[in-house]
Amino acid sequence: MTKVWHPDRFGEDASLRQKAEEKLKAINEAYETIRRHGPPPPSASSPPPPPRRREIPRTSVSAVYGIACALLALFILLRRPTPAGLVIALVLFGVSVAFVRRMR
Repeated sequence: MTKVWHPDRFGEDASLRQKAEEKLKAINEAYETIRRHGPPPPSASSPPPPPRRREIPRTSVSAVYGIACALLALFILLRRPTPAGLVIALVLFGVSVAFVRRMR
């Protein structure tokens, strides 16, 4: 807020500069109060914090990606048994192995 209400931003306009000085003074007083006494306790009228999202374990995400890569590699091998398809399938199998190792 100090960047928004800094008086130097309002150059020649005396009324805006005066308003910015008043706002900056209030901002600095609030900052000093919080710095000395800490943040105010939550009031009874404030809404409760939103529920935290459940974290998905890293191992299950890695397992899904690993299985998806392996299935895609098998699909490519069955669908397009060319040298290029073989290279792509080998790379996907390698990625799949990397995801499985990451689970450990």
